[in-house]
Amino acid sequence: MEYQKNQRAGKINHQNEMAIEFKLQNMQKALQPIKIVNHFAPLIELPRELFKPPGTLELFLSFVEAITFFHQYQREHKQFPGSLEVYIETTASDVELAFKLLKETLIRKCDELNSPLRSFYEQLRSNVNKHKLEIFKATDIRKYLKIPPRTLQYYLKELTGYGYIEIIDGKQRTGYVYELCNAITENQLQQKINEHIFTVIEKIKIAEQKCSLLA
Repeated sequence: MEYQKNQRAGKINHQNEMAIEFKLQNMQKALQPIKIVNHFAPLIELPRELFKPPGTLELFLSFVEAITFFHQYQREHKQFPGSLEVYIETTASDVELAFKLLKETLIRKCDELNSPLRSFYEQLRSNVNKHKLEIFKATDIRKYLKIPPRTLQYYLKELTGYGYIEIIDGKQRTGYVYELCNAITENQLQQKINEHIFTVIEKIKIAEQKCSLLA
């Protein structure tokens, strides 16, 4: 939206944009098809919390290969024994960069709550703790969060189903009384994923060092 406003205000340098686009196009033209070999693939383990891990692993491995491909002029070109096929190898830094760029994606794929529901839960938990509400009703939450009634009811129903909040009293006609459950927070999930990524990267770096010593 900021871009749209600046564009209307004549603050966008379109010539500079075109120059960057032209440079990127030429960079891509300079790249040549080449085989990628990732010796570290067996060491890459994604978090166990992932939903649909096979598809995510395929995405991650392909992304690592893309990073390696774009560094083809910084890597030694090798040949398979008895073959003319040329290849380049993935480095530990390629895998580390892939984890860095896809970390937020991995966190989202490990979260059983979708983004809007997770955002609502974090706001809910923050306001409940801030105002010291041991129990609360939907009307209490509407005082602090500007959410339409139907949307609020949907979120509360979903969080109840996932076990993030619990109905302890009330009726549908008069309104339910809720309390927070001891569920994992976004920060806790991020910390868990970060620790897992760090462990995997360290294993790969050690493996790379051993390969360097044997070379």
